[in-house]
Amino acid sequence: MTRLEDELRAAFAARTAELPALEDPAGRAIRHASRIRRRQTLLAGLAVLVTMGLVGIGALQAPWQRGQVLGLELDTAQPSTMLVAAALGIRLDVRVGNQLWTADGRRLSLPGAGSVTWVYRVPTGWVYGGSTGTLRMLLSDGAPADVDVPVDTAVVSTDGQRIAWSSGPVGTRVLQIADLTGSGVDTVAHTSLAAAAEPVAIVGSSVLVGLSDGIGYRVWNPPDGYTADSPLRLAGVYGDGGDGSLLGLDDTTGGGIVVPPTASPVAADQGVEVGKGLGMGSVAEANPPAPSATLVRSGLPGKESSGPCLVRYPMAGGRFVRKSLMEACGLGLADGIAEGSASPDGRWLVAEASSGVTFVSLDSASKPLIRVCPVRGRGAPVWEDADTVLVDSDDGLVRCGVDGSRQVISIDGLPAGGWSLVPAMGR
Repeated sequence: MTRLEDELRAAFAARTAELPALEDPAGRAIRHASRIRRRQTLLAGLAVLVTMGLVGIGALQAPWQRGQVLGLELDTAQPSTMLVAAALGIRLDVRVGNQLWTADGRRLSLPGAGSVTWVYRVPTGWVYGGSTGTLRMLLSDGAPADVDVPVDTAVVSTDGQRIAWSSGPVGTRVLQIADLTGSGVDTVAHTSLAAAAEPVAIVGSSVLVGLSDGIGYRVWNPPDGYTADSPLRLAGVYGDGGDGSLLGLDDTTGGGIVVPPTASPVAADQGVEVGKGLGMGSVAEANPPAPSATLVRSGLPGKESSGPCLVRYPMAGGRFVRKSLMEACGLGLADGIAEGSASPDGRWLVAEASSGVTFVSLDSASKPLIRVCPVRGRGAPVWEDADTVLVDSDDGLVRCGVDGSRQVISIDGLPAGGWSLVPAMGR
């Protein structure tokens, strides 16, 4: 091989190395597909993240939304406590004129009763009455029930299951008791009243009937007929004590029971049946609930009275039997129509007293605990729950606790007058 040939070979080799590479269609397609896959994978990942975010937000919102729906549905059966803060700020409904402001924020009309004067919240809705002297009812969904019953005076049981009322003129007066159902009012029993009388409270399965003298009471045990035996005498009545017993104030003039002149007194711990004509003969002694209290039962001869004492009458054999005299005397509890009631759990009595709204512990009969909330009510205190009551006062709406606490409550739009709290029965 000559030198010329070697130089030619080197020149051709250099030319060949400088030639551009041939275009590869397959490689180009593969690279294009790879780019598409990467783009699709990125978009799919973003879609998954967006979907997970939306699902997470829905999961967080769903319990709240369900709670709102359940809260509204629950309020149709009993006073709602979940939505109160966003509505009235209290756990009770309020009657404003002929309109019902519910705790969950609804506004319901109360038709057919003229000027509405009273309303009770019950598990199946609301029962109410007014100037026309008729009993009406709204069901839980706010629809009017087919109820139009003549009523002069009505009372509702603490469980909200029954209502008793009287109607008619003296001589043909009728007392009735009925069940409150989802369809209206179903009468259970009725009886005739020969004299002026009206239901005062439903205690257990019995109806306490008040006589025209204001201190005499008789008991009707439906479906038995009403009998006018010797009456129970009380200075005031607070109704069912939560266990089927009657809570009241001892009569300051008669020792609690009408006593014939020839009757022999019986010690308090033996019990006395209403209508048997027996009186009380022993003086209750115990530690005073307050330093200035004088623990002498009202109405006992030769003893200075410090005011009516709180008493409890259990039911036995269709009669209230006086077994328990609670040592709560000298508390300034108001005579006459007692403005008060037992708490939903039966642990406390709230009552109007000279010092303000007074809470009396019902857990102990020997030395009850007394607490006072300094407020003067314009109506009876109404239990908001087992630990607090609401009081309509000159200072506005006040919440009092069983611990003696006091808080003024403001409800937006509530007028200065023409409204009242709606007791919630059967919580």
